Amino acid sequence: MRRYIIAAALIGLVSSGLILVLSGLGLFAQPSRWLAHVFGAAVIFPSDGGVVVAWFVPILTIVVAFGVAWCAVDIPEVGQKLLVFLTTLVVVSGIALSAALFGIMVEPFSALSGATLAAGAGLFYASTEPGRRKRVLQTVLGNRVSRSSFHRLLNRRDPIDFKGVSRDATVLTFRILSCSEAQDSLSPSDTVAMTNLYLRNIADFLLERGAYLDESSPDCVRVFFGLLEEDERHPEYACRAALELGMRLRNLDIECENRYFRRLQHGVAVCSGRITMGIYGSPRHFFLSAIGGEIDYCRRLSRANLIYQSQVIIGASTYARASELLEIRPLEMFYDPDVHQMTEIYELLALAGGLGSLQMVRRDAFWEGVIHYRAGRYEEAIERFVVSKPPDFKDPPVSYFLEQAQIRLGRVARGLPSDDSDLVTKGHARLLGSL
Repeated sequence: MRRYIIAAALIGLVSSGLILVLSGLGLFAQPSRWLAHVFGAAVIFPSDGGVVVAWFVPILTIVVAFGVAWCAVDIPEVGQKLLVFLTTLVVVSGIALSAALFGIMVEPFSALSGATLAAGAGLFYASTEPGRRKRVLQTVLGNRVSRSSFHRLLNRRDPIDFKGVSRDATVLTFRILSCSEAQDSLSPSDTVAMTNLYLRNIADFLLERGAYLDESSPDCVRVFFGLLEEDERHPEYACRAALELGMRLRNLDIECENRYFRRLQHGVAVCSGRITMGIYGSPRHFFLSAIGGEIDYCRRLSRANLIYQSQVIIGASTYARASELLEIRPLEMFYDPDVHQMTEIYELLALAGGLGSLQMVRRDAFWEGVIHYRAGRYEEAIERFVVSKPPDFKDPPVSYFLEQAQIRLGRVARGLPSDDSDLVTKGHARLLGSL
């Protein structure tokens, strides 16, 4: 916006200044005498020439030049620019005619010339890349970014490449995991209203945190951080937004329980990696998006919250980029047989320094319990999980692993094999396809 204000101000200043200089040199004297003769012949103007207000024409010229310049620069559509210009010509001509009815001579040619010059300069500027940028951004981005992000992109020195760019970015995915249950227990109108309550609040919240809204479907909201601009802190921004989103989700849960007597199960996941950003689709149906392995992986991880009853899960790539800024605890290992790759996932607890001393002790005990659990030392794991459990027993991931360790210990004691079909044989990693 600042760029457009400066451009419009310069165009208005140059246009009005040039016209006022030419007017002072008498360029419009002859047309003005001709117009006075026309008004007199039409019997709407006194025979003595009427009253001339010397100060009005320069002010009108300046106002018209700046106004047309601003509209020609700021309005994105060419047709609307021309409509404003033509309307200005009609208004200026109407002012001259109305003043003549009261015996006042207003020479309109200076203002009309200023408007024409400003419109021409504004249209020329609008044909350049900076001048086209607003229209391009509105067409490509629409309402998928916040106003502050839109203005920041608008005022960038270098243009944005929408043809295809490969860069590091962080994807945050929110998924509703109980759509079918809500559909079975609520009326169709209540199902739509409750689902939209989550989707709209979450999308608006994430946009204000600087994200780009890539998808908003009936069961999913997906945003990118660092997609439109290079920024090494995109994992931090995404994790901060995820933690704040967790607090907002708790408020939405309470509101849904009060209004619909139930809540939706949901999960949030954050992953970072290399993506390819660009405009995808046909010329008539296109959208700005990205492709990359982490995008689908993040969608799967958001569903993993259903297993552990956790709130926010982050992938190993995000943890590697922002581990010093986060308080996390490990959950499980996931194995992708297609690429023979094993990665660890973590539960996001808080920003660095955001846990109290007792919470830190419980977190460390949980971490030790997970290590014992993966090594098959289930008695030691149970002992550490008990230590990590809070007094109110409201820590679903701890309860989950404590229960799993007790089940496995019991099967080992009875000499029974493991029945975890979704785990890698003779290991503790969960198959990625189980999500």
